[in-house]
Amino acid sequence: MTLEDFKRAVQLDPRDTGFAASTNLVRNFRGASSRAPLPGGPRPWAVADDDTLPTLAEVFDYVPQSLALNIEVKMPTPSDHLTDPAEVERVVSAVWALVSARAALGDARRVFFSSFDPDVTAALVRVQSTYEVWFLSECGREAHVDSRRTSSAAAIDFAANLKLTGVVVPAAMLLRDEAMVASATARGLRMLTYGLDNNDAEGVARQAQLGTSGVIVDDVAGLMGMLRGASPPVPATPPPYTAPAALGAGPAHMLLDAGLIEQKLRQAAAAGER
Repeated sequence: MTLEDFKRAVQLDPRDTGFAASTNLVRNFRGASSRAPLPGGPRPWAVADDDTLPTLAEVFDYVPQSLALNIEVKMPTPSDHLTDPAEVERVVSAVWALVSARAALGDARRVFFSSFDPDVTAALVRVQSTYEVWFLSECGREAHVDSRRTSSAAAIDFAANLKLTGVVVPAAMLLRDEAMVASATARGLRMLTYGLDNNDAEGVARQAQLGTSGVIVDDVAGLMGMLRGASPPVPATPPPYTAPAALGAGPAHMLLDAGLIEQKLRQAAAAGER
């Protein structure tokens, strides 16, 4: 399927009587507030109603350069297989060709790469040394044939040996095992977290105290509201490093620098003492 064929397919409405079954796109849906998977398995994806699907080139075209990009390279490999090296090479080469071409044309935005697939992160390090590469890990919450994906210790060891920028782990797992921040730092790594627990201000504050480099959140407005409650308030438009966009389907994400969070919490505490 060519890019034009794919874009045409996602513009079709599966409710139309003339919709071709061969082009019926489906996806898993989650609850708007709970983010829990909805029952019933994959459902027809009416993109015009449910979400948009820009290409990476369109993201570079329309997202201001003042906003950084976290380009997560996703692979559909099942958990009982390793990704075929040829497929890793194909995907990474295509992504890097576009990013490097935009940089050559003067796009100076901050970009960093991330992936749950360790072989993808290794390939990203091989093809370039300009941008950060982060290893995303489930920390063993789900079984996987790849031992590098089965625990936080394995993720930290893999990332350190490959000299990646850092690891990105579920906030719930970090809050359950706070020592992993020190373990990562001792190996020269930074740590970010993701997950619904990052919509909780107390949990985010604790992560800042532990030394995480930042948090990825869904409830951007809620968390920023907590930070703006301090004095002086956080600017409405944070600098590029503290607010990279996350690509892919789902709610908007934002990365908040933990140092900024810690600063605002100290200011709020001082104001309360007065």
